[in-house]
Parts: sequence; C-alpha cells; structure tokens
Amino acid sequence: MYSYAQSLPSQPSNEERIQLQHADKLIGYSLKGEDVQKLIGNVVFRQNNNVMYCDSAIQYSDRNYVEAYGNVRFTQGDTITLTGKKLTYDGATQCAMVSQNVVLQDRKMTLKTNALNYDSRNKLASYQTGGEITDADNQLTSKKGYYNTQSKIFWFKKDVVLVNKKENFTLTSDTLEYNSLTKIATFRGPTQVVKKNDVLHTTHGEYDTKNARHRHTGRAKIISGHYELEADNLYYDEITNTGIAKSNVKLTSTKDSVVIEGDKANYWGKMGLVKITGRPVMKSKMQKDTLYLVADTLVSIDKKDETDTTKSIRRLLAYQHVKIFKENLQAKCDSLAYEVNDSTLFLFSNPVMWSGKNQIFADSINIQIANKKIYCMNANVNSFIISEDTAHNYNQVKGRKMTAYFKDDKIKTVYVDGNGETIYHALDEKKRNRLIGLNRTECSNMTISFDSGSVRKILFLKRPSAKFIPPHEINADNKQLKGFMLHYADRPKKNDVIVERSAQ
Repeated sequence: MYSYAQSLPSQPSNEERIQLQHADKLIGYSLKGEDVQKLIGNVVFRQNNNVMYCDSAIQYSDRNYVEAYGNVRFTQGDTITLTGKKLTYDGATQCAMVSQNVVLQDRKMTLKTNALNYDSRNKLASYQTGGEITDADNQLTSKKGYYNTQSKIFWFKKDVVLVNKKENFTLTSDTLEYNSLTKIATFRGPTQVVKKNDVLHTTHGEYDTKNARHRHTGRAKIISGHYELEADNLYYDEITNTGIAKSNVKLTSTKDSVVIEGDKANYWGKMGLVKITGRPVMKSKMQKDTLYLVADTLVSIDKKDETDTTKSIRRLLAYQHVKIFKENLQAKCDSLAYEVNDSTLFLFSNPVMWSGKNQIFADSINIQIANKKIYCMNANVNSFIISEDTAHNYNQVKGRKMTAYFKDDKIKTVYVDGNGETIYHALDEKKRNRLIGLNRTECSNMTISFDSGSVRKILFLKRPSAKFIPPHEINADNKQLKGFMLHYADRPKKNDVIVERSAQ
C-alpha cells in the first residue's frame, strides 16, 4: 500500500490544488514533458470539500487535473454523492465530468444519466444526453437537464416527462423548471398534464404538485369529460375543485356542440357550477346555422340529480339583458333557463320572440329544440302574435296560451288555447296592397296556418264571434287588440351578439 501523505516530504498547504490522500500503488513518469502519476488501488483525492474515490487514476500535477476510472465516487460535504465508471476533474475550475451509469444523490432526490457535468464551485449539475430524476413523489425524465444542488431547482429541456406517483398525474413539456423543495413545476413552453380523466394544455405557468394548484399566465386549456375550459389566465385548485379563468375565456361542451365565451369565469366543481361574466355569449350549433345567446351573466350547471343519482342536471342560466339571435329566429327577455337534457329554452321577464315577420310575446315563453332545429314554442299567459302583412298592416292573435310548430325554422302552425281573439286585415286578392276591410273574431280555441312565415288561414274551433269592419270605419280603437305592443326596434341583430375579444 502506498500512502502519498506519508511518503512525500512536507509541502506548503495549497487548498486550490488536488491533493492525493491515498493509493495502494503509485507509478510516476513523464508524458510529453509533463510529470504524470498513475495511481492504482483505493485511490482517494481531495480538493477543499470535494473528495474523489476510484480504482485507478492518472494525475496531471502541473495542470491540476485528474482522470479517474472504476467505481468512481465524488462527494461534496455530506449532501452530494456522485458515482460512475469514469471521472475527469479540473482543479482550476473545480468541474467534474462523470460518465457511464452516472448517479447523483442528495438527501431527497436521485439523478441518473450516462454523462454528467458537475460544477462544484457553483453547485450546478447538467446533462445533455438524457436523464432521470426521482424523489419521494415524482419521477422525471428529459433529454437535457440542469440542477442547482444548493437551491434545489431543476431546469429541463426537450422531451420532459414528469410522473407524480402521489397524485397520479403525468406532465409532458418542452421546457420545465422544477423546485424539489417547494414541489412547484414552472412551465416555459408547450406543456400537457394528464390526471385521471382530466387533461391540461398550457404554454406558461406553474403547477404546485404538493398542494395540487395550477396558475397559468399563458393560454391554457383544461379538458374534463365532455367540457373544455380555456383562457389567457387560469387558476385552479384541485383539492377544493375551484378555479378562476380570465381574458378570452372559452367553455366548450363537445357533447352538445355548445360554446360559451366571456372575459371571466368562476368555477365551483363540487357544485357543478361555472359563472361567466364580462360580455358572455353562448354559441350553439344548429343545422346549417348557429344560435347565439348573450346576457350580462351566464351560469352553466352540470351536476348529479340528488333525487336520482343515475341522472344529471345540465342547465344554462342567463341573467339580465338576454338576447337570442338565429338567422330565422330572434328573442329577448331579462332571464332565461336552458334545460340541456330536454333541449328547451325557458324565457322569463317580458320575453319577446321574432320569427320572420311575426312578433310573439307573453308572460313566459319556452322554445323546444329537436335534432338541432327549432321544433315548437309555447307562449304562456297573455300570449300575443303580431304578424306584418305585405301592406305593412299588423294582423294580431291573442290568447291565454299558444303553441307554435316550426318547419325549416319558420312558423308553420299555431294553436290558441283559451280566450282567443284575432284581428286580420283583408286585402284585395288582385291588388294585394289594397285594404278591403278588417276581420275581428273572438273564439276560445283556434288554429292559424302560416305560409312562408305569414298568416295564410285561421280556423276557428269553438263558437266564434266575428265582425267585419270596412276600411272607412277602421280607427285607433278597433284596429288593435288590448295589449298590442310593437317591439321591432328591440329585435336583436347579429352585431348585437357578436363579441370581438382582443388577443393577449
């Protein structure tokens, strides 16, 4: 056994030089004019707080440089241990290069790679050919990686995959920063997180893996079941199942082909509620058309039915200044409920609906949709239809309740049930714009047929009472039914429901 410290004469202490502490055998020779020592068996070197162990080594004393082979182990204090089959160490820079089956360990994590650079002065480890890191909760792989052993912060590049065993999720990214102390992953490029049935896509933000909290400041999308929520800014707490989305918010129900957009959304997952504010608009795909709905506030509800847990309640609520636009149908009211399961829209608080030249209003209105087309409409209590004819006269139908059936999004037939009254302007058959009189009829039940959206025929079903008024006797008192009101100025236009949102 050869002990370097015992065999050489005492020399001045020099902390910056690599010191040989032990070797079983030493062979000294000159290589290209440089003094070289070949060391064999239980070799130990030290420089400051760095200690290197190996089976054999070559020491270049003039260059302050070491090559170590076989069972290489590099330690820095009692926190860092680095092992491999080959090591080169530069005493001037205090940088080590370890290759072949490399393992770096500190107190809470293990890094494995095939080649690792370690800057012991700055406490920075890096690899360029792929690596794997594990701690108590996570396993992470990437093509490139950098690890600050002092701050415990990792930087990863290319093909980054983080698998969390505790919360059972998988994260893939192009660029990722991970703090192994706080367990916070910071995204700096396109990233995907998959957890059970939920998928997150983001470009910039952070994920607190310990507390299961997301905070994204780049465009982000969460896919959960048949719902997709995306925004420019997104916060989500998995434990409380609550979230806030801001700027260019978009909520999509892929099952129903429904999209809701707004400036802000609050999410309460345990209650199945999403509240959208800031110029919200709903877009529902119909056959060859889109139904738009705007209001001050939209609330989406999707939760289990407490009375029958095998069923779910799916509903959209709209509050204040509600407007609906479809090419062949428009409506306004102050509040609305859309029952998704039944495909029915309920309009409350002074609802008015327009179809072609027809205006319909009542105390409440509901619209039923079948196969993505308007199927029928029910106007309940004080129902009223005003239909403009070719001479710009207003034909009127009034009753307690009306049911209208549609074909190709146009009113085809209307049934009046109770307290029916009509005013119908009779026009000359040859000169359609010349008024020849006015028919006023009272009949409890009646059926009105429409052609191309205009009244074609009225069938009175029970004891009608009719009166014909010639043109010269028509006046303000007999040309309108009680409750007559024109709302054509309030009829929504497409520009009223198209909301332009600026890209962030």
